[in-house]
Amino acid sequence: MRCLIAVHQEYYPENSLKRAREVCDECLILYIVDRKVLERVREESSYVLPSTAIEEMEKLALELQRKEAEKIAEEHCGELNFVVDEYYSAIEREVLRYNPDLLMTDFWHRRYVSYGVPVWIDRGGEIRHMGFYVGDVSHLKSVKKSVEFLKALAGRIGAEFCVVPKDEEIARVLGEGKCSASPDAIAVQRKFVSSYKDWRGTLILL
Repeated sequence: MRCLIAVHQEYYPENSLKRAREVCDECLILYIVDRKVLERVREESSYVLPSTAIEEMEKLALELQRKEAEKIAEEHCGELNFVVDEYYSAIEREVLRYNPDLLMTDFWHRRYVSYGVPVWIDRGGEIRHMGFYVGDVSHLKSVKKSVEFLKALAGRIGAEFCVVPKDEEIARVLGEGKCSASPDAIAVQRKFVSSYKDWRGTLILL
């Protein structure tokens, strides 16, 4: 399992970094220094500092951020890619370049819907039951592939897999066990993500 975890200079996805040890065989840590922050610092400082001093300040700031990135990658046994870029654009480009099986993050953003890769939004805590909300089986082959993918994920973290079908016919077609209680993690097809975007547990966007 190849996982991509994006780390913002001011925000560390601690849940994802911890969970990656269970889920991933390979982990790429994409450490992003937000270009907009550097531009803002340059604009504000230009009134009081000469350009050479600003350049030195930026260089020092980037060196400190790189050291922090290397520390995180070493601590979590991940490969590192250090970039200066806009946060979501950097993730989108890295998804295309690295081709991960899973993008891991700690928070929901609507932009994740557009990425062509499963997204694991980790809210922390133990996951004993992983449910798959299935609202549509018109592309049955794709749904069954998702079921196999989720079963593999559940196996890695020692969780039981079950389905949350929209109706009984979907349950019959899939032939999978239905969830008897509310799961700790819910996987959902992208077209139905609006039903679960306020879900407080771990969310897996397929």
